[in-house]
Amino acid sequence: MSTDDPAHPWYALMVKSRHEKWISATLRGKGYAEYLPLYRKVERYSSRTKSVYLPLFPNYVFSRFDPHDRLPIL
Repeated sequence: MSTDDPAHPWYALMVKSRHEKWISATLRGKGYAEYLPLYRKVERYSSRTKSVYLPLFPNYVFSRFDPHDRLPIL
């Protein structure tokens, strides 16, 4: 199920909000090529700061696969 073949196009998958990282890891675990661009945001709280990584395109994960064999992804 190697999907690194350049013959397969990239697709934007609309996913549930705040589940982008989990979906990306699941696709990677199943052997699909996935892409999730992230950016770093520093959140400031009253006594500390925290660095978090958020998706550049919320609700979307990009993946390369054969459109005829999309059932395992859905």
